[in-house]
Amino acid sequence: MKPLSKINKLTTISQEETYKSLMENFFAGKSPNTIQAYRDDLELFREFLKLDHIEDIPCAMFTLDGGSANLLVLSFKNHLDALGRKPSTISRKIAAIRSLVKLARLFGLITWSIEIQNDKVKPYKDTKGPGKSNFEKMLNVVSGDDSKSVRDYAMLRLLYDLGLRVSEVVNLDIGDYSRSEKTLKVLGKGKKDKVTLHLPEATCSAIDNWLRLQSSVTEALFHSLTNSCEPKRITRTGIYRIVRSIGEKVGIITRPHGIRHLSITEACKLAQAVGLPLEEVLDHSRHANVSTLMIYRDRNEDKQEFIAELLSKSCKKGG
Repeated sequence: MKPLSKINKLTTISQEETYKSLMENFFAGKSPNTIQAYRDDLELFREFLKLDHIEDIPCAMFTLDGGSANLLVLSFKNHLDALGRKPSTISRKIAAIRSLVKLARLFGLITWSIEIQNDKVKPYKDTKGPGKSNFEKMLNVVSGDDSKSVRDYAMLRLLYDLGLRVSEVVNLDIGDYSRSEKTLKVLGKGKKDKVTLHLPEATCSAIDNWLRLQSSVTEALFHSLTNSCEPKRITRTGIYRIVRSIGEKVGIITRPHGIRHLSITEACKLAQAVGLPLEEVLDHSRHANVSTLMIYRDRNEDKQEFIAELLSKSCKKGG
């Protein structure tokens, strides 16, 4: 990686190398989850610009004047709105572009900034999941023995049994899974080190079935199913589309995080039913903010394994 002090010395660095260095520094120092989130946000902008790679965005944008660039971003914003994207989603995509532009301006590549404002978003935390019965029906939809069904079933079990975030599922590697110890190493939100979680037997079986069907060499636990020689790690957008599609087949609209909410809600109910204090669910949810009721913390007696087992056994395939 070239030093930032040299990023705008076009006499010694070609424009292509300059923009490449900019993108490298844009992602540098960020956690894998944050990098993936930024890449997903910029991916939609790349599609809008009809570019081959997100690394081509600087060349497409930074050769424009400020007015043209802002008009381009406004057109992208209106495009997302026409697609029915939520204001919060649109704001996040524009924020990613704004951050990239800010870095380019900081190092003298441009003199303008993005002035397009975000729409006001009403603070609202959606904690409603698909519902227990509907989730069981979703499991039934992917109960087949073909590769896609087996993969999707394993992902659904992880979203529910362990309450994983979609980014946590995306970043799972095959090496994170230990069948002998029945554990899975997960990179939590905002974390740089993975935490070891215990797996229920049903979840292990789901992962085993998927690994037995993998015919390609890849470090990712879950990858896309294409005819390409080198399957790519599944993306956040990919999982979102899969969950949404499965939900539509049972007549509901849901998303991966909705399944996490369902997992935490059911965990609270089950913990209380067996006499566990509600705060023991903190080990299951791994929240970082006490205002959300739960916070992850180390305990001498970790109830995460027990709660995951309860969740797994309580959820059967729908009829």
